[in-house]
Amino acid sequence: MKRELNPFAEHRPEVPLSHPPLIHVICQVRFPVIASMNNESFIAPFQEAIRQIYPHLDAEILHGFAVSDQGVAKVENELIWRLSDRKKEWIVSLSSSFLSLETTTYTSRADLLQRMDVLLTALIEQIKPESVERLGLRYIDRLEGEVLNQIDKFIHTDFLGISNPVLRQQSQHMLSECLMKIDAQDNWLRARWGFLPPQAMIEPNVPATQQPSWILDIDTFSTPKLSLGKQSILQCLQELATYSYTFFRWAVTEDFLNHYKG
Repeated sequence: MKRELNPFAEHRPEVPLSHPPLIHVICQVRFPVIASMNNESFIAPFQEAIRQIYPHLDAEILHGFAVSDQGVAKVENELIWRLSDRKKEWIVSLSSSFLSLETTTYTSRADLLQRMDVLLTALIEQIKPESVERLGLRYIDRLEGEVLNQIDKFIHTDFLGISNPVLRQQSQHMLSECLMKIDAQDNWLRARWGFLPPQAMIEPNVPATQQPSWILDIDTFSTPKLSLGKQSILQCLQELATYSYTFFRWAVTEDFLNHYKG
């Protein structure tokens, strides 16, 4: 069967994988800045609303810097509240401008959206932001070990591009990136893929690996300019998840699915 050139031409049903190479998933909702978020008393009702699921609370201060022609300037620090479950496998982050949920133990789209449903209810009822500025959903897969010797079997060769066996042996770093507009609803997808050397960082919250790896980093996002309605947000996140999975299935082969199904 001829391979479809358009990655979004056909939505495909999810294939459960018993041991997927998915190492990090993050979902984020951005809203206009709420300065009161820095006060513990202000976020206390939000914490109480989700405390049975995410009982651990920590505060983290991010120190920022801006680089310009005039040099490096320090910008205002940002306080982020981190709430996590008992095993600390799911982490909720709440700042003055965003709410996010991230995990290294992703099981399904339905589970992620159900957790977001709970968080959005608490956000709308307790924090009361006026609107949504941006929604994002990011999946990071990492292949390593013996799988790399069969990368052409698991990833479609036209997707690998110049990452052929000869060049891979000579290259220490080979990363591709694309940004595409998916539809007329202002949904976008940014993807990065390629080979990385040992200890290369993908992003700050993802631990590096001690061996060479191949990554597929799919980041779908939307700037919907929505009023804060839970169902419309969940519907948009469902669409982003569908686009992410469609792109993922376009990149991987049946051998990939059969290998990680166990």
